[in-house]
Amino acid sequence: MMTAEALSETIDVIDSPPTFYTQYGNLIPWLMLFLTGIYYLNLLIGIRRGKSS
Repeated sequence: MMTAEALSETIDVIDSPPTFYTQYGNLIPWLMLFLTGIYYLNLLIGIRRGKSS
């Protein structure tokens, strides 16, 4: 049976250099949200402009 102490020891062994995902992983979903937001905003503006003309 693995205790919390043994688990923390095994985690300490894995000493990987900071990768792109660990540094900027939190930005990726926000970037996707931002881009989809812009896309749908453009779509909405395009539909409104099409109706008015």
